[in-house]
Amino acid sequence: MGCAAPAAHPYRNLSPAKRVTPVYLLDEHCYICVDREFCIILDARRNKYLAVPRDTMERLGPVLFGWPCEPSADDHPSLDTEHSRTINDLLVKGILTTSPNRGKPVRPADIQKPLGSIFPGPSWSTFRLLHVLPRVALSLRLATRQLSHLSFASIIQSVISTRKMGTRASHVTDVSRATMLVGAFYFLWRSCYSRPNSCLLEALALLHFLAKFNFYPSWVFGVISEPFHAHCWLQDGETILNDSAVNITNYVPIMQI
Repeated sequence: MGCAAPAAHPYRNLSPAKRVTPVYLLDEHCYICVDREFCIILDARRNKYLAVPRDTMERLGPVLFGWPCEPSADDHPSLDTEHSRTINDLLVKGILTTSPNRGKPVRPADIQKPLGSIFPGPSWSTFRLLHVLPRVALSLRLATRQLSHLSFASIIQSVISTRKMGTRASHVTDVSRATMLVGAFYFLWRSCYSRPNSCLLEALALLHFLAKFNFYPSWVFGVISEPFHAHCWLQDGETILNDSAVNITNYVPIMQI
């Protein structure tokens, strides 16, 4: 998200004779997933979701670089007027681009499917809760300020920068410690701050809180296309930290930070 395209971009390495012409890439700020009847696109720069009928995206597949479709024998596939308008609309909205410097393959992210959860975590003693209360409060204040004053893309970049400055080591998470921290956060969250439909604030505040203990889980976003609903949660490998596996079963992951 927001990172420059790799130096050896696969599109750049295609010779003109082998390129499908025209070809379009997904803008670097956008993410896509495929649900039953729709392809959902998240534009993180504008903090907006867009639904495109799945059969329309399949029809556009031959001119979308990286789209999983059967190879075409035609190096110059044609689109009818309706689908050409769809391409132009996605270009105008900044969803698609023809620039290899700011584009990436049009394909869903490979996000690990969660198999379990540590939510809601164990109870804590009053003394230990008072010890972490200031950190919970500071984390919530930071998350609230970011959501009030920063763009979604800026928040994501901030999370990425914080993680880079940390010292996360993959696959060596202290599960018992993480479970205790999540339990403390949620005891205080429910007691003082909890509000309905606040998964974005909740997940961001928990991210900041866990970072204070040098723990940097992934921030995952998922969607349901019909009726549309978006949700986010924290995940470490196959383990969900702040939700139940049952609750997110119907969500299709679209972005992982």
